[in-house]
Amino acid sequence: MKILTFNVRNRYGIKNYNGIYKGIDTIKNLSDYIKLNDIDIACLQEVIESYRDNLTNNLNCYYVYGAPRLGNNIFTRYIDKFKRFNESVNIYTKEECIRNKNYKLPNLPDLLPRVATLIDYKVDNKIITIINVHLSAYNKISKNRQLKYIYKIIKKINNPIILLGDFNMNIKSNLMNNFIEKLDNMNIKHLEIKGRTFKKSKRNLPIDHVFVSSCLKINSIDKIKDEIVSFSDHYPILIDII
Repeated sequence: MKILTFNVRNRYGIKNYNGIYKGIDTIKNLSDYIKLNDIDIACLQEVIESYRDNLTNNLNCYYVYGAPRLGNNIFTRYIDKFKRFNESVNIYTKEECIRNKNYKLPNLPDLLPRVATLIDYKVDNKIITIINVHLSAYNKISKNRQLKYIYKIIKKINNPIILLGDFNMNIKSNLMNNFIEKLDNMNIKHLEIKGRTFKKSKRNLPIDHVFVSSCLKINSIDKIKDEIVSFSDHYPILIDII
């Protein structure tokens, strides 16, 4: 089973952003990459509604899950500023999932809401829970609250777990280290990703992370540098689970 996690980068400064950037059709590139590499599950962050709709049209053989962080209302439908910031963390799957749920993560004192998307997915008669997250970028108090909330979600799950996404912190962070240790005690292992995943990071360390229950066998985990998916400020991460 091939799983991709990728922050596709929301271009906040572009009005009515439709995936076209500097003449590159990023949506076509991403959908081509997903189909050419036979990816079973794609977990994406910073997906605004127009981007999601166009990508879903290109990946019409995939199911899509995840709700926008500001909801679907008169503000997000008609006011441009709300549209630009109304991101989802979507999960695209080849097969229909058994269950899906959206969570609003605690965001204060950060003003921007953050969300997580959870699915239960059947693989070879085994149900695996996959959680896609995107945490606050700067505020440590918000990040700490969000990690605690995610930990509470995980404690209630009996299935093998894959937790992944953009955590906006590296392994030198005390918050991240404590979280890694807590999950390790639950036999959910943090997978090593070599080098930075956010291209502008000063430290050569990842801020995108993957955690996998120890009962699942990992064939490989790779940071993807293919030109076709070079349009974001993050590198995609591809995990192959046997």
